Parts: sequence; C-alpha cells; structure tokens
Amino acid sequence: MQDREHVMVMCSFGRRFIESSFQLSVEGEHNYTLKNPLCYSNEKCVFDVKVSSSVSFTCVHEINSAVNRQSETYTYSPSAQTSNMSTEYYKTPSKSSHLH
Repeated sequence: MQDREHVMVMCSFGRRFIESSFQLSVEGEHNYTLKNPLCYSNEKCVFDVKVSSSVSFTCVHEINSAVNRQSETYTYSPSAQTSNMSTEYYKTPSKSSHLH
C-alpha cells in the first residue's frame, strides 16, 4: 500500500519465538533497517517506510544471533506507481557531446 511518500510493507514472518526480532531491511538512496513493526498477529507485521526514490525491501526474522531468516527482496519504484507523472521520466536521454 502506498500514499505518495509512504509505503506500508507487510511482512509475514511465520512462527514467532521469544527471542524473535522482526526487521525490514531497506536499500536505496539510504540503506537502513527498521525495527519494532506494528504486528497484527504472531506472524504479520507492518512497517511504514518513507520513500523518495526506488528502494528494495527485505523482511528479516532474526530468531537469535545464529538464525536469521530473510524473505525474497522486493523492489519498489514510486515512479512506476504514479499515474500523474510528468513526461520527463519517459524521454530518452539525449546523446551527450564529447569535448576533444
């Protein structure tokens, strides 16, 4: 789900353990990890991510220091989701002239 600059990412983590730590790895212009999501049940947790450019999300379920499960990485591109984009993004780049 999205709303301009925010994307809600739901991760389904499977069985929760006492030592479980749920995280969302966000890679893009800035790389960071979100922790302490809003969890609806023992399995489904939601992260609110502020997005300005294309990013990749990976859900991480860290059970303890030895066990770290990761989901497949999902790449999100805000420009592809917006209908009122200016045509600037779809123009082919002009050939740059080279100085000799």
